[in-house]
Amino acid sequence: MKAAYDVGINFFDCAEQYSDGESEKVMGQAIKKFGWKRNDLVISTKVNSPVASSPLPGLTWLDLLGYSIW
Repeated sequence: MKAAYDVGINFFDCAEQYSDGESEKVMGQAIKKFGWKRNDLVISTKVNSPVASSPLPGLTWLDLLGYSIW
C-alpha cells in the first residue's frame, strides 16, 4: 500500500468480507503506521455479504437505513 500511495494512488478497496476482516485491519494499521491523513484517502467497502466468522447473515437495505432487526 505504501508503494502505491507514494506514487499517488489513494483509492483502496477493502471490506470485512475480504479475508474475514483482515483487509480493513491492515488498512487501519497502514494509516496509523505511515501517518496518512484519512481525508487524503478514498476507501471503499461492501455491504450485504456475510462474513465467514459471523453468525449474522449480512446487511440488508433496512440495516443501512438504521432499521436493523438484529
